[in-house]
Amino acid sequence: MPRFSANISMLFRERPMLQRFAAAEAGFEAVEIQFPYEEDAADLAAAKNESGLQLAVFNLPVGDMLTGGPGLA
Repeated sequence: MPRFSANISMLFRERPMLQRFAAAEAGFEAVEIQFPYEEDAADLAAAKNESGLQLAVFNLPVGDMLTGGPGLA
């Protein structure tokens, strides 16, 4: 497992989500993603696979935290 991963939900925000796998160009070997649910899963997987990056963290849906959803543990 790589030592560092880029959180592409927070980094490279000047690019659309599927282009943020360019983290490989910045020297990262892995990425983590928070809440990518607006993207098609197959498109997300293809972008990840094409980048050659490992997936270190993928957050699960948390519901609506502002109205009493389960939130994060």
